[in-house]
Amino acid sequence: MGVTGAGKTTLLDVLANRVTMGVISGEMLVDGRPRDDSFQRKTGYVQQQDLHLETSTVREAIVFSALLRQPASVPR
Repeated sequence: MGVTGAGKTTLLDVLANRVTMGVISGEMLVDGRPRDDSFQRKTGYVQQQDLHLETSTVREAIVFSALLRQPASVPR
């Protein structure tokens, strides 16, 4: 991926609209096209945190995250 300080997290934060400091300027293109509103719905990333249970699989962690984000009306 890259060495510490190369800008990996900054790039992901910009793509996810998570930047809270500084100024972002220029065009934001994904595959050569402007990013549309559906980009946020179709993408996601998990920040590096040691908060996941050691006993959970990656699939279980993703399903749990999805359940937290869905309205109660969505069936499991």
